[in-house]
Amino acid sequence: MRHAFANVEFDEMSATLRIDGRDVDIEPRPLAVLAELLRRPNEVVTKEEMLDAVWAGKPTVEHVLANAVSKLRTVLGPAGAARIVTVHRLGYRFVGPMHQIEPAGTPLTAEPGMVVPGREGFVLERRLSGGGQSEVWLATHAKLDQKRVFKFASNALQLSALQREYTLYRVLSKTLGPRDDIAVVVDANFARPPFFIECLYAGPNLVEWGVRDGHLKCMTFQERLALFLQIAQAVSTAHSVGVLHKDLEPTNVLIEGAPGRWQIRLTDFGSGRMLDWSQLDALQVTAHGLTLKTADGSVGQLSGTPLYVAPELLAGHAPTVQSDLYALGVLLFQILSVKLRQPLTTGWQRRIDDPLLQQVIAEATESMPEDRIGSVRELILRLQRLDIRRVEQARRTEQDAAAAQAVAKAQRARLRRPWIAAAMAALTVGLSLSLWSQGRTKDALRSAELAGVQMRAVNDFLTKDVLASIDLAMAGGRRTLTMLDVMRRAASHVGERLAGQPRTEAAVRTHLARMFQRMVSTTDADVQYVAALSALQPVTASDDVQALAIRFERVRLRS
Repeated sequence: MRHAFANVEFDEMSATLRIDGRDVDIEPRPLAVLAELLRRPNEVVTKEEMLDAVWAGKPTVEHVLANAVSKLRTVLGPAGAARIVTVHRLGYRFVGPMHQIEPAGTPLTAEPGMVVPGREGFVLERRLSGGGQSEVWLATHAKLDQKRVFKFASNALQLSALQREYTLYRVLSKTLGPRDDIAVVVDANFARPPFFIECLYAGPNLVEWGVRDGHLKCMTFQERLALFLQIAQAVSTAHSVGVLHKDLEPTNVLIEGAPGRWQIRLTDFGSGRMLDWSQLDALQVTAHGLTLKTADGSVGQLSGTPLYVAPELLAGHAPTVQSDLYALGVLLFQILSVKLRQPLTTGWQRRIDDPLLQQVIAEATESMPEDRIGSVRELILRLQRLDIRRVEQARRTEQDAAAAQAVAKAQRARLRRPWIAAAMAALTVGLSLSLWSQGRTKDALRSAELAGVQMRAVNDFLTKDVLASIDLAMAGGRRTLTMLDVMRRAASHVGERLAGQPRTEAAVRTHLARMFQRMVSTTDADVQYVAALSALQPVTASDDVQALAIRFERVRLRS
């Protein structure tokens, strides 16, 4: 509506306020408060209702509504301010007569050769796109040899989208400054029909350039990936200042330049929205097309090209950075597979040979937004690290292969490994026995020659009897021997091997008894202690140190 009261005119569609016929600047929130009051003239709009409508129920500071009303009254002047009455403890009310005019549509009859109204010198050359939210035309200035793109609005819905786009471009320009990857708006007309915004020409869109002109197919894989990274970087930059695009698809990506120096420009923010509307206040940007209840982006929420619309938007949820991320995932698949407009359906992985890229695309297009990659920036980093990740993956593959070989080798040696360990243990025990036997024999017999004979006898026993017991061929029908089997086999040959060497036999049997004891086979241990004492009996006295030690160990075993 267009509202008129006292000396004030308020055009709700264009979000413009005029006093005494002159446009005045006003912050978005006070203007939104005025719109709420004018929708319900002579009715009380409660504080709660106003906070819900203008601040989405989340006031930014204390007394935010009172501050907005104070600013509004100051701008309106005495005559207009008198119409806004404070209802104590309840809210506010607009009083007095008011005239409302519903805006009529303005059909556009653009055609090639037509001079753009208000931009004399620019002549429409050809239509770039039409329908939906706007009519888009390429125009040329004959004398200046300049090209411009004009986006016209011919009805209220298109005008709202055009104003929203203009507002978002202003936010991008004010926060980011001039950029090569975002379209540049040079002029706008929202005062009288035909309404339009004017942008610098930045080349054909990605579909025309890539498919019609065949550039995309001629590019290498790395060049296509670099092209996509330009697009993703532009989106990430917009997100960094709180702007969502909401309609990321090939025709909204413009491209110009030369091979090896292609430059993209992101365009058409007509479906976009602000993540934080309060930024407009800080930037002093009038919220054209984002005012009132459309400020949170709810109006046109389902706008966008269906092929690229995230599932949560179809379910009615509010758009987020994850919504743009989903569209980028689809676009990444299409650019790499050189199949623009190809839907991301079952079997899409067959068109992408690289498993790492398959993973990235899948994680960017998960059906649930919380399962997707965290941000567009993170998507860019993953793609930039592909070569590093491939090297890491190759290294892991080599390590896995080496590990698999080791496992296979270990499985082949499975039957032998326990006996090797047992043999090493037995040899270690044997060496200890030999040294102990040597020292004890020196003290008892005072004969180094005898000690040497005993050491050789012990080692001979270990190699010929203990190790021989490990031979699987001797296991008979069983293909598995336990350590207990090995020790019993070895023990059965002690008397035969060490015949005539009673002290050496006693020492070996004592250590065999200790090993049986460790394996919790007390019966076998006791048999070896008895056999050791029997071997010593013919050659020792009752107080012999070796015999006493064996008896002591046997008593401990039996206790």
